[in-house]
Amino acid sequence: MDLLDLEVTAPSSLSVSYGFVVDGNPEVTSRVTNVSAYDIVNFWGHQPQPVPGA
Repeated sequence: MDLLDLEVTAPSSLSVSYGFVVDGNPEVTSRVTNVSAYDIVNFWGHQPQPVPGA
C-alpha cells in the first residue's frame, strides 16, 4: 500500500561534538509527499475562520 513518498538527501557522515552538529557540515534535506488517493483536509492544522459579527 503506497501512502507516502520519502526523499532524503544527506552526506555519508557528519562530524559531531558533544551531541551537536559542527558548523560547516553539509545540509540535510527531506521531503514527504502524499502519493495515495486520499487526503484529509486541515489534518496538520485548522485554518482559523472569521467569527460572524465580530
